[in-house]
Amino acid sequence: MITLRNDPTDVRAVFRFVRWLPNAQVAVEPADHAAVDRGIAGPSIRDHDQLGELREYTSPWGRIEVSSRGNVIRMRSSLEPKGPAHVDLGRAGEVAADFVEAVVEDAATRNFEAEASGHAGDLYEFRWVERPRPGQHAIFPNDVTVRVFPQTGEVATFFATDVRSYRTTPPLVDRARLLRLVAELLEGHPHEVRRSVLVEDSINGGMDTRTVYRVDLVMTADGRVLNVVLDADSGACLNAPRMQRLHPRAAASSRSTSEPA
Repeated sequence: MITLRNDPTDVRAVFRFVRWLPNAQVAVEPADHAAVDRGIAGPSIRDHDQLGELREYTSPWGRIEVSSRGNVIRMRSSLEPKGPAHVDLGRAGEVAADFVEAVVEDAATRNFEAEASGHAGDLYEFRWVERPRPGQHAIFPNDVTVRVFPQTGEVATFFATDVRSYRTTPPLVDRARLLRLVAELLEGHPHEVRRSVLVEDSINGGMDTRTVYRVDLVMTADGRVLNVVLDADSGACLNAPRMQRLHPRAAASSRSTSEPA
């Protein structure tokens, strides 16, 4: 029986992750958890307002962060390849997609949509966002971002939020009332609503969730872009202090929008 010096859950999480790194600098043999245990040092612990407790380890593969759910949510490679690119964007995208499917829990059965791909400084970057599936009115929009070295096709950085929260019942505030609440909030100031998204919002370090509308709008007078966050059940403005700085009526108006329709 092997005695691990690090948290066994974290060791298993790091093992599952690093064995899928393309051309890993330090190879991991199947079931070689002891090698991973010897290779990681730490952890340093910090609290995240949405993901809860995170534990960061240093390792031969780079800096790796494990969530309280026992999944790797962040990795920054220790590699620093130099020279010209030998891998094009298309091939790098295949590497990133295969890596996400291998290391993100249940990735194949969740509704991840590709958001963007292109260059991020000297790296290729690819991003996916989780969307609601049939029967879900809202979901926490987990996002996954992978950056790839163009010189080698290896994974340079990885980040994935790790919150499982969705809603199967309609919110009390529907879309029509949402627009009325926004109009009341910005009374007397012409604006155009560009987008409104219903999502689950993680709070209290991931211990609780609430359903919110995130509304992007543009002020007609000066072109300012504002983001309004409203509770999807009470109608209360949840970013009133910030809105107050941008628009003096916002905080006062948010008190009235929280009243039942």
